[in-house]
Amino acid sequence: MMNFSGAMNYSYAYAKIRARKSKMLTVGDYEQLLSANSLEDALRILSASYYEPLTSMVLGIEDKSKIPYMFERYLFQFIIEYLKPILQSLPKKVQTFLNYYLNRYYISSVKTIIRAIIHKIDIDDVQTYLIAFSENEYQELLSLLEVENLQILPERISNRIVSKLLSKVLQDVPENEIRDNYLFFEQELDKAFFTWLWKTAHDLFKGSPELKHIKQFLGTEIDLLNISFIARAKYLKIPNERIKTKIIPIFFKLQSKIDTLISTTNLIEFFNVLADTHYSEIAVRAREKIEQIFSVSTIDKMIEEYFLAISNTLIIGGAFHVGLIFYYLTLLLNEAKNVRVIIQGKWRQLSPDIIREYINII
Repeated sequence: MMNFSGAMNYSYAYAKIRARKSKMLTVGDYEQLLSANSLEDALRILSASYYEPLTSMVLGIEDKSKIPYMFERYLFQFIIEYLKPILQSLPKKVQTFLNYYLNRYYISSVKTIIRAIIHKIDIDDVQTYLIAFSENEYQELLSLLEVENLQILPERISNRIVSKLLSKVLQDVPENEIRDNYLFFEQELDKAFFTWLWKTAHDLFKGSPELKHIKQFLGTEIDLLNISFIARAKYLKIPNERIKTKIIPIFFKLQSKIDTLISTTNLIEFFNVLADTHYSEIAVRAREKIEQIFSVSTIDKMIEEYFLAISNTLIIGGAFHVGLIFYYLTLLLNEAKNVRVIIQGKWRQLSPDIIREYINII
């Protein structure tokens, strides 16, 4: 039975999400964008959607060579502004937790920056993968690219939560391991962040009906991160004892199978065990495509598609609860990443088939 007071807290947000979900890009919209003859044509097509204020701004730039950079710079800032009426309608406690959760995207950008520092990747190429929700955040991320010593990175980050977590991980993980096995470092950072976020959710929502729905969303995401890490580790033939030390120690639907999953000897065996869990659908998809798994990104894409499908289903037919805010956010940010990839692809004159490999359409 729906809690009436809870429904009142989220009635505006729920109505807005339902209305805005119908305005998200369709498969037909994506096909039009992919078929566009040029970058500017793609932006004009995108202007028919709620992205119009952003596309109008960048199309008005005199120096056309700056269009893709300006689009990337303001894309996620535009998304947050678009979300503001919904976010500001939420109870303060939920707003606080949502802001904590959004740190995962800043951390994602930090991972990209550290990879760029280690491998001396050109700044222009790195900018394509940064996610910044404000101009100050964007400028800070660019400034981090100038850092040469990883140990001083935390000092340059104004976000205290991220700075503290990154400092701890950099102390715990030797720099040579970061350089030699970046997968482990990324997993350690995820482990630190999601362990902290899980505890924070329990502290913030103790005794509240919201906790159940936040645990469902967050627990599923953590399970999928662990599945992704183990699968990637199997692909890379990393020893089981090393895998076990890096797992995020929170198991929402995997508790009874986590040790068995880790102990598998190859990807096929891993997906066979996964087929006997709550996440059997991922295993079915993977086993159908096992011959096509030629990189860790292929594995990640399958898992991302699964989570997006869940999010989409729950929003379309889901009951009224706080978790819908997080599922909608997941879909909206995935759409923004898709749009960014398409705009980048058009700028680089890539074929629609190549661009399609890097987007997730639901």
